[in-house]
Amino acid sequence: MKNEKQFVKLFVILGALFLGLLGFKANIALAALDIQVPMNPTTVTSNGFPAVVYSDPACTKPTGQTLDKTITTWKVNREVFAYPSNNFFGAFDLGDNQWVKDGEVFFHVNPISVDRGRYDILEAYTDGKQVKVYNNPQLSKVAGNLDTSIQDWAVTGYAVTGPDGSLGRLDLGDNQWVNAKDVVLIYNVYIFKAGTLLYDDSGQQTGTLPDLDGNGYGYYRAFGVMKHNDEFYIRLGSDTQWAKLSQSHRDI
Repeated sequence: MKNEKQFVKLFVILGALFLGLLGFKANIALAALDIQVPMNPTTVTSNGFPAVVYSDPACTKPTGQTLDKTITTWKVNREVFAYPSNNFFGAFDLGDNQWVKDGEVFFHVNPISVDRGRYDILEAYTDGKQVKVYNNPQLSKVAGNLDTSIQDWAVTGYAVTGPDGSLGRLDLGDNQWVNAKDVVLIYNVYIFKAGTLLYDDSGQQTGTLPDLDGNGYGYYRAFGVMKHNDEFYIRLGSDTQWAKLSQSHRDI
């Protein structure tokens, strides 16, 4: 009986030690969050969504409150961005330690006509995959799925997530939102190096891109996208002028 009690006691001690280590790791993760005050005046938009309010920057302790749906623009007092396990995490302090998650609020929610130079989008390409559609950019409620017989979708609006201006959400019209990660985003203009191989619509090589200006690269307008042998191609002109998307650039 004595040995049995000692075993139980040891088990309890080890269990407490294990839980203590878990708490220690959680504290390390929380302490590792680099909380910053924005260098410039910064606002985020909730787009009328009642985002959950948390009392900690890791957004693990909900306060039971949500943002007022009648207010869409919120001043950011502090912000934190991290990449745990290569997954982006962001949060904003809207004052008095009231934290909300990036993805429930956004830097911008705009029609496609705004900032056309940076977000000059031709289409969202689904590659025939089943893509979920949501009724808001927060992706809080599934409204259905895109028609898999259609692969090319016009983009009418976007929501910006993260500090680098990434397009996290896309509006395909009539408030039909998709996660940008679920589609291939195709822009109107790409940069290609001179000598980039060209192909026809069956994947056969037809030539190379010339060095038009003598600087080793050129700006080309995209007219369509296709997939051939697991490779995406951008049509730069006729059906004999397809270039691999993987060989393009958006900036020099």
